[in-house]
Formats: sequence, structure tokens, C-alpha cells
Amino acid sequence: MLKNNKGVTLIALVITIMIMIVLAGATVATSNIVEEAQKQQIATNMLLIQTKVKIIMERVEFYNNPETYNYIGTKVGEKLYEFDSQEILDSIGLEGIKLNGEKYIIDYSNGDVTYKKGETEYKLSEMK
Repeated sequence: MLKNNKGVTLIALVITIMIMIVLAGATVATSNIVEEAQKQQIATNMLLIQTKVKIIMERVEFYNNPETYNYIGTKVGEKLYEFDSQEILDSIGLEGIKLNGEKYIIDYSNGDVTYKKGETEYKLSEMK
């Protein structure tokens, strides 16, 4: 009778290990889904910013008067600006995009938008 008890314990151990493997696989798949959803949110924000940037670019080119219309953001280079504060986003009607340590780099020469947070960097033209 003792042999039967040991066999049941071994079967229970094997089943437990199999369940743990399945759960571990589900956890890995879920983390990939979350990471992909975060990238999609970043891409959506960059598209919204790019739309506003194109409007700004058209106004600057049309009026060709820095006193009337100028590029928006913190200048970091020739036609290269950063959206690095919530006030900048709010001023162009993008209150829905909240900055949490990240910044968006705008290239007004071609309208490209780059997301940067720490070492992470995504360029919109490369995400499409």
C-alpha cells in the first residue's frame, strides 16, 4: 500500500510542474502583449504630435514671419526642437498626452517625431 501512495505523489508532482510551466508561458505571453500595447500608445502619441507639427510647419512657411508664427518647443538644433514639458503639449491642444520623464524630439525640416525616455528611443518614421 505504501508504493501506491508514492506513485500518487509522483503523479501529483508531475502535474504540478506541468501547470507551473503553462502558467509561466502565459505570463511571458502577457508581458509581450503589455509591451506591444505600450509601443502602440507611444506610436499613437507620436502621430498626434506629428499632425500638430505639420500644422505648425504650414503656418510658419505660409506666414514666413517669426513674430507671427514660430516653431514650438525647446530649440536644440537647426529646426530641431524638444517637447519636454507638459506646458508645450497643452499649448498645442494635446492635453491628453501626459509626460512622465519622456520627451518628444521634433524635426521641423521633415516633420519626423522621436520619442525618448532614458535609453529608450523610437523614431516614428521607423515604426510605420
